[in-house]
Amino acid sequence: MLSFDGNDVTFLWRDYAHGNKQKKMTVPAEEFIRRFLLHVLPKGFVRIRHFGFMANSQRSGDPNAISNLEAMIHNRELSQDMESQYP
Repeated sequence: MLSFDGNDVTFLWRDYAHGNKQKKMTVPAEEFIRRFLLHVLPKGFVRIRHFGFMANSQRSGDPNAISNLEAMIHNRELSQDMESQYP
């Protein structure tokens, strides 16, 4: 947070869509609090960044595993669509 003037909050954020550039944004205090609270978990919950095959220890394996899994799911969905259209 860079500044707060009693009504508006100015902060820095990273625009990953445009070269990871750091940009400045000013929003009303209520909007800043709303956005901030989106990152707060309820009591008893634990934040898990990556779990299962997306975990860091698993990503060093087959780099095509996720693509292969996505292709299998897509092919299964296509075959189910075909079965429902042409019984």
